[in-house]
Amino acid sequence: MRKMKLYQRSLVYGIAFILFGAAFAVRFLALPAWLDLTIYGIFAAPVIWLACRELIKRKAEKRIDQSTAWQTFVRDRNVE
Repeated sequence: MRKMKLYQRSLVYGIAFILFGAAFAVRFLALPAWLDLTIYGIFAAPVIWLACRELIKRKAEKRIDQSTAWQTFVRDRNVE
């Protein structure tokens, strides 16, 4: 499993803090419902995109690891 670098971790926490602040502000500012939904959509789209991208990367890494493990197993069994 890959370890997150410091700038990645700070970026994730920074985005989370900004999203929390925006959601808190929008929740207590009596805005129309369509504007609330628009703001939530603008903030949710990148978060969903990043999460899906990470899941796809993780799945690809797992598949590569399984493939490598299988190739190693087969190669080691064929050694005489």
